[in-house]
Amino acid sequence: MKADSKVTAKVKLSGLLSTVLLMLLFVTQPGEAIPRFVAFTRLPTAENAMFSDDMQTEKYDPLSIIRSEGLRQVSLLLELFPGARSIALAGGIIADIDDKTALGLREQTPDIIIESLDSSLSTIKTYWSADTTHLSGEAPPPWNHTVSGVDVLKESGLTGRGTHIGIIARNFYYEHTALAGKITNIKHFGLASEARNINDLHLVHPLGILAGLEEDRYSGIAPETDISLALLSGKPVKTDMLLEAVEWILQQEQRPDIILFCTDFSTSAPAAVARILFACRNAGIIPVVAAGNNPSQITGMAALPCCITVGAVDRWKQRALFSGQGPVIYENAQICKPDFCEPGSAISGPAENNTYKLGSGTLQAAAHFAGTFLLMRQAMPTVDPEYVITAIKATTQDLGAPGMDNETGLGLPSPSAALEYIINPPVQN
Repeated sequence: MKADSKVTAKVKLSGLLSTVLLMLLFVTQPGEAIPRFVAFTRLPTAENAMFSDDMQTEKYDPLSIIRSEGLRQVSLLLELFPGARSIALAGGIIADIDDKTALGLREQTPDIIIESLDSSLSTIKTYWSADTTHLSGEAPPPWNHTVSGVDVLKESGLTGRGTHIGIIARNFYYEHTALAGKITNIKHFGLASEARNINDLHLVHPLGILAGLEEDRYSGIAPETDISLALLSGKPVKTDMLLEAVEWILQQEQRPDIILFCTDFSTSAPAAVARILFACRNAGIIPVVAAGNNPSQITGMAALPCCITVGAVDRWKQRALFSGQGPVIYENAQICKPDFCEPGSAISGPAENNTYKLGSGTLQAAAHFAGTFLLMRQAMPTVDPEYVITAIKATTQDLGAPGMDNETGLGLPSPSAALEYIINPPVQN
């Protein structure tokens, strides 16, 4: 069986090399170069990846398998474009290619993707209300912890310890006493020297909701999780930065359990982004995106079926009026979105100058889901992440129209019930 796999791999690689030879005819065409994503149409997954000696490990590791196959495809492309940037998990590269070269590549190799990376990312905004006065540490859990069900998990001692989250955001202000020492790794993509305006609080507030901690003043959902923060700078922020940020997060020593996106596209997500996010999901790393604050639609990464899309509800478990609604269209099929809803209206969290404010938005709701998932991962570290999602889906509190709907999705997650579902799964008839 192993020998057959090697033969199959060699045949496939031979076919790819033949394609490369055809591509070589068109590499040096004149014209204005544009950053483009280049890849073969075949997307690497753990199920279809080619195995070799270095991939025959005792422990099945989907991310390593997907990356190895992606690197094989990337290595062929790098022979043509030596200065290109590798995006292995998407199975492609970012290369500066002129229009004539792109046209020649498409004509000679129908199984190739060439996509201009001209889409820009938008801010998922926060709506601000009053400053909040904090009581002592003996105060009851905040309403959002109670509604989301994380108060029970926190009372049992869960803090997110041992978990890891990747966060990708615009380069906004995030300094606050509640977040001191919380960010394990940080990297800038783009213009790292770009000044941050202290009034741009679209990042510090959800970060605090997720992982903030200030004794006797404030506690986020998972204050002991490790955070890798990728900051995107530039006006506008382009797709290539996002792709490189995802690659960086997945190269950290500790693999992330989840990636929270604090920025999204106002139009359809580029194909390169869809490929890398599907690869993340196939590898057991859950992409989480806010449903957006346009109540008439859901777009960008939030519209992808591989992403967990989160809408916002208030303390009465009613959908927030600003929360994005589906359905969405993906590959000519109508899909119900969002997937879940979480508290996202008038949530207390860190603000400027080490103060706290009430903020609202679907990014706040997405931070709640991410934190809840991390607490569940801490409780069940050996359980397949996809099965954790299955348990959450099976135990949500239905809101709005019965069943899955385009306003609140499957409803409000009940993490304690989901953990019980994992421990004592229902008997199948």
